[in-house]
Amino acid sequence: MHEPYGWGGGNNRRDCSATTQDFFAVFGLWLPRNSKAQASQGISVDVKGLPLIEKEKTVLSQGKPFLTLAALPGHIMLYIGTYHDKPVFLHNLWGIRTLVEEKEGRLIIGRTVITSLEAGNELSSIVEKSIIGNRVTHFVVLSD
Repeated sequence: MHEPYGWGGGNNRRDCSATTQDFFAVFGLWLPRNSKAQASQGISVDVKGLPLIEKEKTVLSQGKPFLTLAALPGHIMLYIGTYHDKPVFLHNLWGIRTLVEEKEGRLIIGRTVITSLEAGNELSSIVEKSIIGNRVTHFVVLSD
């Protein structure tokens, strides 16, 4: 936890896909190195275009903690269970897009974190479409 972010493994650090890859490696499950390739493994459950609440319901009903990935363009997360009845995910996150006075920016997280699909929703500067859950396109169940 809190391990610094390193895009593409730069500076011997992990990005989202390296974090996921290394997590599964200790259990003998090999995953490809990048998030797009990881998202093509296992059984895919399409949630593209669904409202956030429906995505949460889908992962709660069809996902398996520690065996389900949440995929979005350029990012991958591991579903680990629930907290206060909400699904939560382990991922290494660079940042969350923001908009302040019509200027795009980014709230830098830069580490491994556990979040809901609503990470950053409490920020007044968050761009609605940038909320992670709104960008999730599918869940991937890796194994029984």
